[in-house]
Amino acid sequence: MPRPLLPGFNPFRQVTAREVVYLYLLMAFLSGAGINGLQQLTGLAAADPFWTSIRYISLMVPLAGGLLWRIEMTGGKRQFVLGKLPRRTRWSRLFGLTIATLVTSLGSFMLFAYLWYSLNPDSITKLVDGMTQLKSSLRPTDSVLPGISRALTFFTLIIAAPLTEEVIFRGILLQRWATKWNTPIALLLTSALFGILHLNFIGAGILGLVAGVLYYQTKSLWAPVALHAINNTIASLSLVLPANVQKTSTPEQFEQIFGQGWTGLIWLAVALPWVVIFLRKNWPRKHALIPYELNQSAAVMTADSV
Repeated sequence: MPRPLLPGFNPFRQVTAREVVYLYLLMAFLSGAGINGLQQLTGLAAADPFWTSIRYISLMVPLAGGLLWRIEMTGGKRQFVLGKLPRRTRWSRLFGLTIATLVTSLGSFMLFAYLWYSLNPDSITKLVDGMTQLKSSLRPTDSVLPGISRALTFFTLIIAAPLTEEVIFRGILLQRWATKWNTPIALLLTSALFGILHLNFIGAGILGLVAGVLYYQTKSLWAPVALHAINNTIASLSLVLPANVQKTSTPEQFEQIFGQGWTGLIWLAVALPWVVIFLRKNWPRKHALIPYELNQSAAVMTADSV
């Protein structure tokens, strides 16, 4: 028998950020142990890009699912976290917002890189080495199972990552911290954490901020999931291209790019106003109701009117 709706019930008074950390550590241990066993069983090298997607899926999918289950265990309903597919959202406008966010992120990164390069020119070689190693660990064409690895990479970047990360960062942490403190603090904290964990504080941080405000605007987690998926699709196209059409960046190429700060400024001048307009127009009030409460109230009103 389904539980009755409880007007005003907020599961995020019970679900804490510590629980997210504890569950993450548990899932990381179980995922690592399982993958280690599979590597020994199959003989496939641990450095193969195939395992990158497997590690992510086996960690993040149970983590996101476990957190939604935790909401249910408090007496809440996961559908109020997810919300309904927004009917009034113009997907062309959402696509444009994604492009503006992505260009703003790239422009900010290029400007930061220019300032960093100006202070420490020798760091460019370390940056190239680090990005080359990271891209190699993600590129499915470097796997001994390129077809399977390419499919897994596509699934991870376009489906699994947007779904799981939006559930964790916007669906759980944003609403928990908004309940504990207030909405602006929660938006800033979750965006900063999102950027830090993605090793791209500026770019991913801006994406996280826009996704959080979009969640409040639409009351649907599916809108930021779509934003995230479009962003990942555009940003990761080079990873799924055949190896013979991929280009390897050199220190000289990066030096030429990062040595010209005006490029980043131009990109920012073009895209940043659109992002700022969206944020200013839709920035939620300090003590605004969280999307869960709004979806719950709508469901209660619908039930009462029947």
